[in-house]
Amino acid sequence: MLIEYGKNAENRKLQSYYSRKSYMEKLGIARAEEPHSAYWSNLLKGDDVNCNKNESPLMWFLQVLVNRELTATAYANNSPIPADMKIAIISRTLDFQIKEIKAEKKIKEIAGNYFYTNPNWCNVSEPCEDELDIYIKCAIRGVKGIDELEIVVENKVTQKENGPKAKKNQLRTGYDDKCQTERYYTACHTTSSPNKVQLFVLLTPDAIDKETTATDKHFIQISYQDLLDTILLPLIESDSLLD
Repeated sequence: MLIEYGKNAENRKLQSYYSRKSYMEKLGIARAEEPHSAYWSNLLKGDDVNCNKNESPLMWFLQVLVNRELTATAYANNSPIPADMKIAIISRTLDFQIKEIKAEKKIKEIAGNYFYTNPNWCNVSEPCEDELDIYIKCAIRGVKGIDELEIVVENKVTQKENGPKAKKNQLRTGYDDKCQTERYYTACHTTSSPNKVQLFVLLTPDAIDKETTATDKHFIQISYQDLLDTILLPLIESDSLLD
């Protein structure tokens, strides 16, 4: 049966089709975080998509976050997404304007006050070179008490979350000695802007249960399968992506 299967021309065509290398594999970057982050940040901007805002990649990305938050027990009593915003996202009526979507954004560009005013190390000469894999900033209209949305995405393709930095580089007590997601939440989280919603996201290839694997539990974990099923395949099937 196996021999006959292998002799079948149609079967051999299928085997050849599915064994071909992807574009990223040919470039040798199939498991590199930077090009994946660049790809998704570019797609979320929507410049290469011919559709209305309510069907845009960013709107569906927000749907993924809402869905994951609703199924995660960690947020049962402490939802990071306000109820009115959640309703607007689910109904795809959220009125937003993209201010910035950028891959590999230096953390000090949005958390400068934290680094330059922290009494433990405000005079440290060595700058913090940490980068946020994907950074999203939007103006929000029509949701009471909210005028800005900020999203920090930590993207993991093969590696696990980074632990504390090496002791020899621990110049910032309370930051360098924390795990990666804890560092980013510590520096970026702010309570000084009550009208700003901040969401922290861990993007991984892993199948997800009801809990996030991020050390900092403020992070909502989503998977590449979520993005494939909810954003990319529907765009391809509806011919919304430009050539």
